[in-house]
Amino acid sequence: MEYLEHTASWFPTPVRIGGVGLCVLTLGHYRLLEAASSPLTEGGDIDAEDVALALWILSRPWRSARKAMINPRRMAARLALFGALHRRAISAENVRKLVEYVKLASFMPDRYSCKKTEAPQRVLENVTAFGMRLALRVCEFPWRDLCHENPGAWSCVWDVPLSAAMAIATAQDERNGQEFQTPEETAEIEKDGGGNG
Repeated sequence: MEYLEHTASWFPTPVRIGGVGLCVLTLGHYRLLEAASSPLTEGGDIDAEDVALALWILSRPWRSARKAMINPRRMAARLALFGALHRRAISAENVRKLVEYVKLASFMPDRYSCKKTEAPQRVLENVTAFGMRLALRVCEFPWRDLCHENPGAWSCVWDVPLSAAMAIATAQDERNGQEFQTPEETAEIEKDGGGNG
């Protein structure tokens, strides 16, 4: 059974949050959010400036956003103007919608686990951001052959929608013998005293 979140990557629908039309969330968009240390990728509290920055990045093609972000002074002016024009978009309800939008695009099913195991202890944190690691995984796969948009629409790995990249990563793991379970199965295992560790 293919996961609904991954199936949905084949039928992208326009998303509007607070009146702002968003692009399909690509690896390029996700990487820009990481580069800006957005709480949407790093975790933590989200304030009005974080929402304005995320909406600004996600409302244009990632290449345009990247080009504009190179000059910090011009970027600050653009964000101030964007924030003034879209003041209503920065609300608690829209923060929830924005978090949900990124969460759905980055969905990965729970790895199968029949009993509680201790996770191996890491001495050092990852120094490579998740977006980069995911892009490298996608590069191991013939991703250009999977483009379901106009031929050539995915001209580089950063053009791949995040949800498609997550589906590719899941498929790679399954090809390597990894099994997955539904959130309901995970909850049942945890209730019985086991878990994903």
